[in-house]
Amino acid sequence: MRILIAEDDDISRLLMERLLERDGHEILSATNGQEGLEVYESNKVDMAILDWMMPEMDGIELCKSIRRIEGDIRIPTYIIMVTAKSEAEDMLHALSIGVDDFLTKPVDRDLLERRISAGLKYQSFLRMKTEVGRFSPILKLREEHTVLRSMVHITDAIYDELESGVPEHVLGWLMLTLTDLTLRLHYEKEDIYYQKFINAVTSEHVDWFGQISESSFVTISEEHEELETRLMNIQGLISQYAMNQQRDPVPLRKSVKEYSDILLRHMYREENIFFPFAQKYISHEEVVDLMDRFNRFDREFGQDRIKKTVGEIDRFLDHLTKGGKAAEWRSVQ
Repeated sequence: MRILIAEDDDISRLLMERLLERDGHEILSATNGQEGLEVYESNKVDMAILDWMMPEMDGIELCKSIRRIEGDIRIPTYIIMVTAKSEAEDMLHALSIGVDDFLTKPVDRDLLERRISAGLKYQSFLRMKTEVGRFSPILKLREEHTVLRSMVHITDAIYDELESGVPEHVLGWLMLTLTDLTLRLHYEKEDIYYQKFINAVTSEHVDWFGQISESSFVTISEEHEELETRLMNIQGLISQYAMNQQRDPVPLRKSVKEYSDILLRHMYREENIFFPFAQKYISHEEVVDLMDRFNRFDREFGQDRIKKTVGEIDRFLDHLTKGGKAAEWRSVQ
């Protein structure tokens, strides 16, 4: 495998070169970020080990440049960032711009070999024709996100009409559907996926993840609780709205809007930071177990019920698309 090492410290770079050459890898070296970019542009690179702090161009900017050049290729360069940083915000920023993994300074030989092995394993999965099986828990969660985004569109339409009045049966349908899709199905699946990931990555990244996991990825789990609390608050406000002859919409509109905004931000964070990082650490055996548990949740909830709920959402969206009002909607279930 051809590995680019961009490191301005001569001793650190030389040690990594020797270690990786002994393992049979072809090494391309650079002493700063700009030189690293030039080497990358002139060669096919399978993996890149970048020092975060380098002159002329740091590792973050080099990573951004590599990702821009790659575009949407099927097998992207696996990028490992070498850093003395350990702040959650720094790590999350690095993940969000395309970093795959981390090594902390001073670089330990065993950890370096394990990161290289993880990168090779991940790229081999991408090459496999059966990659759908590998990523099926992620695909399942992403599919459910698509349905939840449809619900956000419907929620926004109801929000727009609350001042002029929305019937109680429409608001009741909204609450029931959101409760079923999020609390009874989706969040349960995400929580067990999250726990699998935390167990795997904390065990692997004892050098840094144990210290930052609670302040970075834990936000995902906390947002489930916040969304659940806000949904319960919306239910109470709907009852007040329905009983109030003046139908003061302000508290309900505010709560509905805040819920939609948080849900959208939550899904964006998962899809752009959590899912891409987590899928590198969930083993094949854990994937099988997760899919079994996901399917069990669906069976217990009722496959027909899920199908009917999704169908209702599609019909509601079609109604809105054709110029219909949310207040005119009637469920056929």
